[in-house]
Amino acid sequence: MPFELSWYVPKRVILSRLIGDITEDDMHGMFDLAIAMLDEGHPPVHLIADHTHMGKFPNNFGAMQFMVRKPHPNMGWVVVISPNRVARFLTNVLFQVMPVPTKMVDTMDTAWAYLNQIDSSIQGNRGAAL
Repeated sequence: MPFELSWYVPKRVILSRLIGDITEDDMHGMFDLAIAMLDEGHPPVHLIADHTHMGKFPNNFGAMQFMVRKPHPNMGWVVVISPNRVARFLTNVLFQVMPVPTKMVDTMDTAWAYLNQIDSSIQGNRGAAL
């Protein structure tokens, strides 16, 4: 499976990893699973999206319209880890039309430090999903 979703901090921080080439169907599957996790989480539920091992990504914005809707009521921040300039650009464009606070970073340590800075309630609860 080209994506993994797990609790980085149980019920508070989701870790999403994209691995290899990602298709539109993969995006739908990942989105559906993320919604289910948000449903069971305790708000605000933050998402760390690790794109460091991502290959090709659908660049058809029309195909990803399903993601552009009212954000989930439990959704907190989305912190995206990506060294890829094209992926960063596409992610920035996508999140400009989605009313979700987003931060782009280069490493997992930076992502975790940022979330701890904005939400002190998750400090010290780092998961074992490394």
